[in-house]
Amino acid sequence: MVSHQSESAIAPASDLDPFDNAVLRDPYPTYKTLRDAGPVVFMRRYGAVAPS
Repeated sequence: MVSHQSESAIAPASDLDPFDNAVLRDPYPTYKTLRDAGPVVFMRRYGAVAPS
């Protein structure tokens, strides 16, 4: 059976783009933001969860 949960029920959600040029130049502030959100973050832009 497939469960249709909202993305927020899966993990904290983020609109950050880890592939943005500014993030690629200095990724550490973005990494910290994602780590502070939780151990797994739903990346809305990609429709996927990612470990932080």
